[in-house]
Amino acid sequence: MKKLYIFELSDIFANQVYLPYSSGVVWSHVKNDPYIKKNYELKDWFFAREDAQSIISKIVDPDILIFSCFMWNWNLNCEIASQIKKNFPSCKIYFGGQHQPLADRNSNFFKKFSFVDVLIHGEGEETVKELLYNNEMDKIKGITYNLDNKEIRNPPRQRLEGIHDKASPYLDGSFDWIVEKNK
Repeated sequence: MKKLYIFELSDIFANQVYLPYSSGVVWSHVKNDPYIKKNYELKDWFFAREDAQSIISKIVDPDILIFSCFMWNWNLNCEIASQIKKNFPSCKIYFGGQHQPLADRNSNFFKKFSFVDVLIHGEGEETVKELLYNNEMDKIKGITYNLDNKEIRNPPRQRLEGIHDKASPYLDGSFDWIVEKNK
């Protein structure tokens, strides 16, 4: 099984931290797919900010790291991702979220951030599912990917029409796993 790690790092306020809703929705969408259940194991889901070396020490032989990027975790995400890519060059690193550059504003991104393999634009549910299924990057809508430090920008993915039929990490037990693991 391939080892998968998810990151949506937030600060701890008054001894509390928010559950990682953005990555939770994505994970809830993909985790019960038969192919993904058979081929991927969620090794850890990092959501509370720690120092980079503490987090890096918990990552063992990773295949894929998925980061939900916001302005408050961008530098830490980059530090972790760059070190993991040095330690595990074949590990795939995907950046999504609100802080990674939009598809029309990522010129030269991979020259500066060569440790990132894929930028996920827009909602990540279907895009992450397709990334886990498929290594043919040119067929996946809504991404920009790194090919020898050059950006290859694919056509955009159509936006979701609503969330009424999507899985919820609050209702499907995804957050139960996090709470139990991080008492």
